[in-house]
Amino acid sequence: VEAGEKSPGGEALKIGYVDMGKVIDMYPKARDVENALQKEQEAKQKEMDEARKKINKLEEELKAQESVLKEEEKKKKSRIIEEKKKKWGQVFREYDLEMRNKVVEKQKEVLDGIRQAVETFGRENGYTFILDARQRSEERRVGKECRSRWSPYH
Repeated sequence: VEAGEKSPGGEALKIGYVDMGKVIDMYPKARDVENALQKEQEAKQKEMDEARKKINKLEEELKAQESVLKEEEKKKKSRIIEEKKKKWGQVFREYDLEMRNKVVEKQKEVLDGIRQAVETFGRENGYTFILDARQRSEERRVGKECRSRWSPYH
């Protein structure tokens, strides 16, 4: 659109650009969400690590007692350890899915809040359009960065 171009209704077009990446970086709620998710992830990781340590301890105890245990007792302890490993893996997968869903939900909340603020600003200041200044590839990069930053594995 060239300067001075008119809309179909005859009024002048007023177009604004916003760098959503910068806005996200500067938006306090985005940092708060990131920090909250990181704290939650760290707490859960600590819990998962403790459970895994208990399983490792059981494995070490079995290995140390292997020569004195009867075959039946070895099998029983091995079954118990395998059940605990399986349960640990299941809990880990459930938590992973829960965190991924939570990250997506929180990202949506943050982006919706930013979009709403941009729309309100545009309306109050007479903008016909407000466009994202970034290229499509930049949007993908920021999305990947947010997912990796808020991922339970970073």
